[in-house]
Amino acid sequence: MKFKAVLSLLEQTGKDFSTWVDTEAQEIDVEGILLSSRKWSSGEKLLVDLALSLFSPSHDVNLNQVFNTLDTENIQQAIRTLQEYCN
Repeated sequence: MKFKAVLSLLEQTGKDFSTWVDTEAQEIDVEGILLSSRKWSSGEKLLVDLALSLFSPSHDVNLNQVFNTLDTENIQQAIRTLQEYCN
């Protein structure tokens, strides 16, 4: 269920993550995503950071920045995903 929540956040960006995500093994190429996402919008990068922080404890995210930058729709979706992650 937690991996599904991480994928939900990644999918919220509208990007194709199939190159970096192995759903069967529940593995993510964190470095590959970070490298590719450097040219994406700030909101997309923040969603990726939030997702990767849930997947990998060593990936830090600034929640203040996340929730002060994202638009209302993405904030609401992120909160729903975090609730799903915690259940």
